[in-house]
Amino acid sequence: MKLSEFLTINQGHQITDEEIYLVDDSEFPIYTAKNTIKGYWNQSIIKQKDLPCLSYPTKANQGDIFLQNKLFDANNTAVLIIKEKYKTKVNLEWLLYKLRPLFLQFQTSKGGVSYLNKEIVNDIELFLPDIVIQLEELEELRRLESIKNKIYAIQTKINNLEQKHLILEYKDYQAKALPVSEIFYIHGGDSGLTEEYLYSCLEQSHNENVFLTGSSNSVTNKNLIGNLKLPKGNKSVTIHNTEGIHIIRKGKAGMITYLEKNSYVLNDDAYLLTLKNNSKIKIDLEWLCYTQKDLFFSFSTSSDNGTWAKTGFLEHAKLDIPNISEQKRVKEIFKKLTKKRKKMEVILIEINKTFTKDLI
Repeated sequence: MKLSEFLTINQGHQITDEEIYLVDDSEFPIYTAKNTIKGYWNQSIIKQKDLPCLSYPTKANQGDIFLQNKLFDANNTAVLIIKEKYKTKVNLEWLLYKLRPLFLQFQTSKGGVSYLNKEIVNDIELFLPDIVIQLEELEELRRLESIKNKIYAIQTKINNLEQKHLILEYKDYQAKALPVSEIFYIHGGDSGLTEEYLYSCLEQSHNENVFLTGSSNSVTNKNLIGNLKLPKGNKSVTIHNTEGIHIIRKGKAGMITYLEKNSYVLNDDAYLLTLKNNSKIKIDLEWLCYTQKDLFFSFSTSSDNGTWAKTGFLEHAKLDIPNISEQKRVKEIFKKLTKKRKKMEVILIEINKTFTKDLI
């Protein structure tokens, strides 16, 4: 059944700050975005007979939909009102849970911003079971929602624990305020290694080398390439047989990812940090990646298409290096937290899948 068959959609309107300030009588809240209050004034977008109803942001919707029980107005927020003959046939809280994944599925995008216009929402189809079944499903949906909230709380605690490195006190140090140039190399990429060229070589060689770009996806997806000659000239591609840290040079500049030992090639959008062999300082690169993200980010520009300053990092960055045993101890703590985080993410994915199914 299409939503338009049992719901009336009021697309809402835009309310400026100036309009709000000109009103003396401020009785009704004006909801915007994620059900936040933009202000108060003397108009309501609905009547008392329309309550309860649902509201949702029409722009940048992330599955957001809210149950409303009191009169309000709406800024860039639409309202769903149950038609009179369906008021005893639809439970709004059940509908709220069911619409969240559908809104994510059907919204459109323009200029990088997602939209849920009236025509899209009207045409969304939803199986509408008997009200008794809705209420039975609702009990299970509430239970799942409670589990989700508990998982979010755990994730917040994990995030807080991951920030503890900022105040960690190590007992024994190998060096303090050590210039990073004394212990690290930072390798630039080969400018001729375009993604188009390398992907065309995927099946032309039996060699497997991980191709690193200026994207974290290139690390997690392990893009394997062969044929290691540049398309022009006779210059050989540099192959790095090592462990290291992948640094994004442009875009999400300064984002780092630990790389276990392998064979790597990289294009001009990525850097590869490795240890100097002649250094007497012992460093666990995985520990470095877990604990020094802020240091790397501090050498990137703040724009959306920022760049990372390799020269500035090598000339000015300094590190306090604890004993290697303390590095490994802290690393294991972070690895356990990461494992917990991934487990929570898997559970959330499965719960969100359940919200799209018929439970009874």
